[in-house]
Amino acid sequence: MIRLELDPTSGSLHVRGNDTSVELFAGPRSWVYSAISSLADAVINLLSGLENARAFWNLDPGQFRWLFERHGEHAVVRILEFGDGFTNVDDSHGEHVFETACRLAELAGQTLSVVHSINDQVEPQLVDTTLGTQERLLRQLIRQRKRLGPEQRSADATP
Repeated sequence: MIRLELDPTSGSLHVRGNDTSVELFAGPRSWVYSAISSLADAVINLLSGLENARAFWNLDPGQFRWLFERHGEHAVVRILEFGDGFTNVDDSHGEHVFETACRLAELAGQTLSVVHSINDQVEPQLVDTTLGTQERLLRQLIRQRKRLGPEQRSADATP
């Protein structure tokens, strides 16, 4: 199970899993958009057939790094915290703050919900930005996966 609840006013995302939860803070609104965009890219990559993906939630100082492993119709989501600036250090140096396993469809739906909530709050002319494009692509990939049978979804052909 995974649940994502965004508070764009405070710049925080509450992430809940089976037996764990964590609250991530991003700070300024532009950082929140960047973090959610990174999350959307990672989930789009998983839906498109990649087995591993990453997302970055940058802080000042520090970073939350999301690590995704796809196993067929399921995914393992891990979040590591790094205390020093925007970092490229090895994952082994991060502090493990969250881990859960969930259905890939659930992760995609939760991500779509967060992206949509941001797009719903911005000026209509701004929805055609990266997050607007990602929302449309997430919707397309989710619809496509619903039409496919389990065997076809496991093959995960890129659209």
